[in-house]
Amino acid sequence: MSGPGALRRFFGGLLMVAGGLIAGLAGVCTLVFGGGSAMDLANGHGYGLGGDLGGLLALVGIFGGVPIAVGLLLFFLGRWVRRQG
Repeated sequence: MSGPGALRRFFGGLLMVAGGLIAGLAGVCTLVFGGGSAMDLANGHGYGLGGDLGGLLALVGIFGGVPIAVGLLLFFLGRWVRRQG
């Protein structure tokens, strides 16, 4: 099983693993830090956010959402490449 098809399947698998790791780790990190900040807001501690839930959601969306989206994009691109092989 060698040739261009095997190479495409291998490269697609690598993209899927890298994308899954990026999305998964960024998701866990976003959940931990975003959830912790939300709990601080609920307890009345703003820590620079001024008690603004919208600001917290914007920060989580920018700093957590972008890496998750890139990871998912890599995963689905790898899946597509793997199926083409």
